Amino acid sequence: MSLMQRIPLHAKEVKSFKPDCLRDLPEIPSFTLRAPARQQREDMAYALREAGLRRHTDEVMREATIEELCRLWSCDDQDEGVQKVRAYWQAVADYTEEAANRLIEADNAKTTGEDAPPEMPPFEHPDTAAVEELLQRLDRRSERLRRMDTDNIKFTRALPRYAIAYCVVGWTGLEITPRFEDELLTLESVFELEEEFENRFGDLGRDAIAELAAASISRLFLSKDAEKNSASGPVSQQTPDNMKETGSGSPNGKSPASEPSGETHAG
Repeated sequence: MSLMQRIPLHAKEVKSFKPDCLRDLPEIPSFTLRAPARQQREDMAYALREAGLRRHTDEVMREATIEELCRLWSCDDQDEGVQKVRAYWQAVADYTEEAANRLIEADNAKTTGEDAPPEMPPFEHPDTAAVEELLQRLDRRSERLRRMDTDNIKFTRALPRYAIAYCVVGWTGLEITPRFEDELLTLESVFELEEEFENRFGDLGRDAIAELAAASISRLFLSKDAEKNSASGPVSQQTPDNMKETGSGSPNGKSPASEPSGETHAG
């Protein structure tokens, strides 16, 4: 049995989705997304791990960075350079948290009709250049950090495809026909979907795939109200570490400037 041959289609609630970036086109492909049950979400996490895909959290990456700094530069974690890096990371975390809070306030202001908060200024820090240069030197010398970075890149690229495979149950307006194994969209179909979107719509096609992936990821973790209409049972309160999205604005030990025809259904 393949990794993608394990999940029956249980969740009852489905949602129609059209990529917003294609809204001005005369014909827009439409997708039907399900809300995977808890067991399906867990199995997706297992499938990612079985495929050799893993994500190192920001905390893990940063601790590994400090360990490698101390090992390669023969210093301890009280060294001035190490403390400068930690202070810089804290500044990034504070900025990211404030930016997220302002986005929430802006959304609330739209609902209440109040004035939105001022936009955040660009991130600035006096040690940005020095920390970037140090971390770049470290990256060149540390095979461990390069391996961890590679793990995160692979995971970041794979997660959207797995989310699409586990959530999409049909589509219209595309030439290709979806292929399912035990009512789960195959990864081969996801790659074909990406190819058709890029061939037909160019850059907009890549944006459309990103929107579809984001919508699929959101279906993996429904709100309480939405889940009442699903057969999946209650959602786990905490997102598993290896299911979380990357690219959230908190760099993995790096600066913000450095280094994603009729409808065919399963069954």
